[in-house]
Amino acid sequence: MAELKTTCGLGNIRPQWMQLFANTRWFLVVYTLLGVVQSMAWIYTPATITTLEKRFKIPSRTIGVLMSGNEVSQICLSLIMAYYGGRGSRPLWMAWGVMFSALSCFIFAVPHMIYGPGREALALTEEYLDPTVLNSTTTVKSEAPLLCVANQTMDATCEQDSFSGDQSNVPLFLIFFSQFVLGIGTTMCHSLGKTYLDDHVKKTNAPLMFGTVMSLRMVGPAVGFAFTSFLLRLYIEPTLTPVITPSDPRWLGCWWLGWFILGSLMLLCSFMIIWFPGKMPKKEKSTEKATDAEKTLIPLISKNTLETEPLTKKQVNGEKHEQAEREEETKKSEVPNDDGFFPSLIRLLRNQMLMYNIWSGIFFMIGRAGHATFSMKYSETQYHLSASGASFISGGTRVFAMVIGFMLSGYLMGKYKPKPRVILGWNVFLGILHVGSDIFHIFLRCDDNGLYGLDMNNGKNNPMPRVILHSYFKAESVMDQFGDCSCVPSHVTVPFNYNDMPKVPTFLNDTSAVTIMNGPCPVDCTKIIVINIVVGFTISILSSLGRVGSVVVNFRCVEPRDKVFAQGVSLLFASLFAFIPGPIIFGALVDITCLVWNSSCGKKGNCWLYHKDNFRLYMDGAGAAIMTIGVLLDVKTWQIGKNLNLYDEEEDFINNQKEKTKKKQNNIAKEEKKTTD
Repeated sequence: MAELKTTCGLGNIRPQWMQLFANTRWFLVVYTLLGVVQSMAWIYTPATITTLEKRFKIPSRTIGVLMSGNEVSQICLSLIMAYYGGRGSRPLWMAWGVMFSALSCFIFAVPHMIYGPGREALALTEEYLDPTVLNSTTTVKSEAPLLCVANQTMDATCEQDSFSGDQSNVPLFLIFFSQFVLGIGTTMCHSLGKTYLDDHVKKTNAPLMFGTVMSLRMVGPAVGFAFTSFLLRLYIEPTLTPVITPSDPRWLGCWWLGWFILGSLMLLCSFMIIWFPGKMPKKEKSTEKATDAEKTLIPLISKNTLETEPLTKKQVNGEKHEQAEREEETKKSEVPNDDGFFPSLIRLLRNQMLMYNIWSGIFFMIGRAGHATFSMKYSETQYHLSASGASFISGGTRVFAMVIGFMLSGYLMGKYKPKPRVILGWNVFLGILHVGSDIFHIFLRCDDNGLYGLDMNNGKNNPMPRVILHSYFKAESVMDQFGDCSCVPSHVTVPFNYNDMPKVPTFLNDTSAVTIMNGPCPVDCTKIIVINIVVGFTISILSSLGRVGSVVVNFRCVEPRDKVFAQGVSLLFASLFAFIPGPIIFGALVDITCLVWNSSCGKKGNCWLYHKDNFRLYMDGAGAAIMTIGVLLDVKTWQIGKNLNLYDEEEDFINNQKEKTKKKQNNIAKEEKKTTD
């Protein structure tokens, strides 16, 4: 049975050729590939939230609740999985976790399989824009333009909405359930993957290894943003021809296709990772080197006992001590010194360093939850970008910065081995920087020309029936209008390519010339976007410099036997106090800033238009206030953990003694050669 634990395979299928992969290097390759796919999925979720809201008429507050399904399963299972998974075959547990993640991707796409693209999305395609039946109310095609339905019968409209899923709770349940299943998979991978790697590398090499893994995994977000941008530029029903462009607020991208692709990739990763051994086989080279060192020490002592005896004793003792340590660690890894579930949990809860570090991270995660969940909506609202454009702007440059930061962090920690007080002090500085960044973004405004009709009516955020956004050019002024509509007055000029949608608001009752244009008025936010990119790039690279150190601190502040369990405790606290309330809090704040709601069948749906200044103030102001608490907890963490042993200083001492001994041997050999000559 011990042999099976250190060999690649599954059950009794363990071919000899497969044992070539039974090493940390190959596991690192597969684990990195898995991280790339998971990062793509992590990016894809918030990037498609705006599309989901418009497709199924979901308010942002409800989106926050649906996304919490991930955390619900983590709360229920994180401790149990971390405790028992750390005492079994971790690759096997991880493989099952990835299978659950793949299943969640497929479940996420089921609402589209059931309800299709929706009535309104079909109505904005050439195939369903039939002019001969525009005045009819009996078919889906009759309501294709959907530009002015205030005079249509409500019963027919609501009946069509129920068939398209707009008024159904089934899509909401499926989204929540997919996130619940995803949480099961995330728990296994989060708790077991990094600790499995950390157990099979030297502590002095761990920072460089984690830096390499994190930087390589950043390929995932980079590919994810490009992947998301491409799919959101495809219409929700790729086989149809839309009459609108991706810049139109009514555009719905092909959000569902990505989940099938991501789910298939995760199944492939699960198949690869399941074959790895529960414990990597020991290297024989280290024992050979140890015996060679002992052989070289014996003649050295006999030749010049007086000069080398004190040093060789240290060397011999060091070798014996190192070998004893390896044997002890091997025993611990095979049979953990287990006090039981509850004693282990109590031991972790009493670990001040761990608890302060966890709570600090919780407040930072809550503070960043707004941008993490609604980053695309933030870019769309503040910079007038399309969903695909917001996806690219929000992530492209920051991913590149994080790759640089992770590589530098691992290299600097591995080479210079900064003290814990430096690493933890850097975290305090980063916290202050994040708070300052949010405050700065409150004042980073892209000016536009206001909203005609809403500004005049004090911007009341009352629901309006079937409202659509148009732009109006009147004389030399430009204004945005968002309101109900009626037939075109005689003085309105409609562009040639817009003849199939001739609707304007009822309040335009003067006789001056008006030109209507589909979509919002163009606004040049290039300068503000560039500033946002530069600030985001700088903060991302500085933040990434501290990530590797934080991972190492989390592993070293607990006993080796509690390493995996501590990750489960961290995940439990983060899910319960950060990942669940964070999106809900910021989703509610986002909804407060809504000016125009899409109302259907007497129910409030998604928001079509937000108050830009309030959106920015609530999102960034609340984030800065919450993260300030995290900074204070980081200061306390720095005070407690400034003397933490991160690199196994005893091992460093032994290695230094080996190097000194080799130099001494070379010097003695040279002197002996001179005397003989």
